[in-house]
Amino acid sequence: MLAVRSRAPTEGVSAMPRLTIEIDDEIVEGLAIFGEPSDVLVRLARSAGAVGRGRLSQRRPDAEDSRQGDADQDSAVGAIVDATIFDLREANARMVGTAIRAQELAGEAAAATQRAEDGARDLRTVAEFREMFIGILAHDLRAPLNTMVLASGVLLGQAHLREGDLRLAERIGKSGRRMARMIDQVVDFTRARLAGGFALNVTPTDMGDVCENVVEELRLGSTTVIHHSAVGDLEGTWDADRLAQAISNIAGNAVSHAKPGTAVVVRALDHGDAVVVEVTNEGVPIGADLLPVIFEAFRGGRSTRTSVGGHLGLGLYIASEIVRSHGGTIAARPGEGTTTFEIRVPRVVPKRRTTDRESE
Repeated sequence: MLAVRSRAPTEGVSAMPRLTIEIDDEIVEGLAIFGEPSDVLVRLARSAGAVGRGRLSQRRPDAEDSRQGDADQDSAVGAIVDATIFDLREANARMVGTAIRAQELAGEAAAATQRAEDGARDLRTVAEFREMFIGILAHDLRAPLNTMVLASGVLLGQAHLREGDLRLAERIGKSGRRMARMIDQVVDFTRARLAGGFALNVTPTDMGDVCENVVEELRLGSTTVIHHSAVGDLEGTWDADRLAQAISNIAGNAVSHAKPGTAVVVRALDHGDAVVVEVTNEGVPIGADLLPVIFEAFRGGRSTRTSVGGHLGLGLYIASEIVRSHGGTIAARPGEGTTTFEIRVPRVVPKRRTTDRESE
């Protein structure tokens, strides 16, 4: 398609009407009979200008002294109607090219997105396989480990053992139990990562009793003083064994990092629709750099102290996953020479948290 547009009026000359002519390709082909379409259009435009000038002179036939002005007007009008030709076909071609390029870019972006999704899916598959393999390996290690622990117990029951053999049997038993705890953590870690949480067997439970049982177990294996208190209505519907595991992990971590000669305090509190368990110890507070990742796997140990008991840095992660499976929250609050971990769980576990496990 072609378009003819007149130029702007020359300064000092009365404005002429601006003319825009757009003709389709069929008319352009007809104009080609008389010559180059652009030249034909220019001649037509100039003829239209000449007619305009003739009409202008008819309005002033007796103005003899204006002939010079008419000549100037003729020159100006000729400049005004000196047409500028725009080939719209070239513009359309550019538009089509731009649209095609946009479609190509969109296709490339979609392909890149698909490749990224495929890569992420492959990474998830590899990670799941790795974690499943670790879980299977840990499970299979339990049988020979249990045999080792039982054998050490039998040896310790023998009255005729020499003192050196007795110490060796005790060391075997302690090492075996420590390895058993590590294997249990690996299995729990794998279950939490692959299944999205823990299986819950919820029953009516008193959080005060759960905390008391945990504290008694920890007292048997530690010289650290552990205080326990329970205030208010602490009943709810939870998985008592899993919550005991979570509280034991938190309290055991507090005992490991407590300042020598200080006590660890475990409190169970009534908070209306929820029950809160707080575990506080005195010692080096959690660093600001560790606090945001304290509950991540393999990141739970304090950077300034070495965890005891053969832990893998999974205890706090497992505790947080157990609490999350109950629909609760867990947080760490460093203070002036103290650290407090807070577990908050609703009195009733959301139904989806339990139904997800019934198929296992």
